[in-house]
Amino acid sequence: MKNPLVTIIIPAYNYQIFLPDTLTSVLEQKYQNFEIIVVDDGSTDKSKDVIAEFKAKDPRIRYFYQSNGGLSAARNLGIKNAMGEYIQFLDADDLLSDLKISLQVEHMEKDANIDVSYTMAYYFVDGSKEKFYKSITLNQNEWMPRLNASGYEVLEMLTKQNIMPVNSALIRASSLRKIGFFNVAMKSLEDWDFWISGAFKGFYFSFLTVEEAFALIRVHKNSMSQNRKKMSGYEVIVRKRIKDLIKSCSFINSDQKKVLEKSNLRHNKIILSGLFKESKLSLKECLSLIKNAGLLQFLASYLKMMNDNRKK
Repeated sequence: MKNPLVTIIIPAYNYQIFLPDTLTSVLEQKYQNFEIIVVDDGSTDKSKDVIAEFKAKDPRIRYFYQSNGGLSAARNLGIKNAMGEYIQFLDADDLLSDLKISLQVEHMEKDANIDVSYTMAYYFVDGSKEKFYKSITLNQNEWMPRLNASGYEVLEMLTKQNIMPVNSALIRASSLRKIGFFNVAMKSLEDWDFWISGAFKGFYFSFLTVEEAFALIRVHKNSMSQNRKKMSGYEVIVRKRIKDLIKSCSFINSDQKKVLEKSNLRHNKIILSGLFKESKLSLKECLSLIKNAGLLQFLASYLKMMNDNRKK
């Protein structure tokens, strides 16, 4: 087997407390032909000093600084400077199993058709690495679909939900260049949006079932995935994009498009209803929902919520 270079891109913002764990989990990989790109997204804590300490001991670590631009912008700077044949994204508070990269490189080197190899992701509560969960809600309900497919089968699943956290994936760099970059306007669910871009480019996604390969996601009070209202608002934006991409997709037939459009609409209604029921929305938030969901769907979901409340 070849020994291709892997680039691990770590965006970091005020995570000095977690960076040592994260960097150590990469340095302890069984697969050692890698470079680490740490993008400091304008941190105001001691992140730069932590990174410098590790960098002084290992020249494979490369440091980049940018004014605070958000997670997507930080990942994009990493992509621009990556030299590897494969790309691994890793958030600055998360970890990788020591065999993850090795097993995924082997997986992809054996099959040139794979654009994205992905593994299980487990969640753990900060300060307690002894117990792993299969869901961010800290239960054992597995939410990730195990796909080995491209085209309609992948689109069908991505229209329903995200299929993996970003840390699960190892991406072929030549495939990634077909997508380009993360959408910097997406301040949440940017990984789901990214997989959607790949799926509509015809990417082949392959789940690696080997138990020793997995990502670990730390659950703590500052986790970006903890803000449900924010995530729901961005899901409406994602679903508008799905709607537009379905219309222009050339490799699915008209019947498949109808199924996907119906599924996307149904899930959008669920999200809107949840926002109305669980949150007090500002005028700005309402206008954003109208822009992305459409006035008719916004009103229909709002009226349904009002009617449901009257029945209680």
